[in-house]
Amino acid sequence: MSKESEIIECALNKIIFQNDNGFIIGAFTDHQGNKLSCLGNMVNPQIDMDYVLTGYYEDSHKFGEQFKFSIYETILPIDANGIFKYITRICKWVGSTVGNAIVDKYGDQTLQIMKTDPERLSKEISGITFSRAHEIQATLLNNEVNEKVMVELESLLDVPGMRKSLSGDLIRDYKSQAAEAIKGNPYILTSFHGIGFPLADRVALNIGYARDSIERKKAAAMHCIKQNMQEGSTWISTEKFINEIQILIQVPNLADGVHALISDEILVNDGDFFALAGPADDEEYIAGVVAAMEVMV
Repeated sequence: MSKESEIIECALNKIIFQNDNGFIIGAFTDHQGNKLSCLGNMVNPQIDMDYVLTGYYEDSHKFGEQFKFSIYETILPIDANGIFKYITRICKWVGSTVGNAIVDKYGDQTLQIMKTDPERLSKEISGITFSRAHEIQATLLNNEVNEKVMVELESLLDVPGMRKSLSGDLIRDYKSQAAEAIKGNPYILTSFHGIGFPLADRVALNIGYARDSIERKKAAAMHCIKQNMQEGSTWISTEKFINEIQILIQVPNLADGVHALISDEILVNDGDFFALAGPADDEEYIAGVVAAMEVMV
């Protein structure tokens, strides 16, 4: 039975744990002053920032009650003190002195000016050069983009068995285009650790990706030939290959995917058999070495 989602507003007080994939465990405080332990994926988490978290409470025998969130949103500050804390934590080149000068100068328009008018910022604020102003602008804009992408990825990847750290991996590799990359070809997910064809296929079908697309046929063919290799065989017969792909995805013109992989030089064929190009080359090389040794003997 799935748990009902809750939405809470809270401030991040301390990052207890954080990994390179965006997963954090943090100590938060809600607006009633209650202390919370929250865990989930978050891009560039900032101490003292306010967040809206969507998730559910779960009791842990080891850690007690925790709030597991799958979606979050940064509450951008609107008061001078909040803006000051935000820009001094997010932006390089903005320390206490410069931060105070910026907020004193622009007030509640600070963020808007920093994001849209770096030339003005560099002319009016001592210590901020034109290049630094552009770097600050990029930091603020990139932070917003990544957060929006993370939320969209959480929705796209919402299938049972999907590891939570995948969103962070995708943003690391595809930056702000991560969600668009998945929508363009969900089967790129199979290149990430722990994500095989079945999970990628569930994502694809959930978002309405064409069941008979060439990318689906290619991914299914790759899955079947890798499964065959795990059973100890580099080569697979045409009949067995096509039959296994058919069982997996049940769409017409399955051979199109195989032919596309051959054109891409990912697969090779030898008569009535197919193999991945790399392992086939390795096998041929080893066979050549063995033959040469036999001649020497």
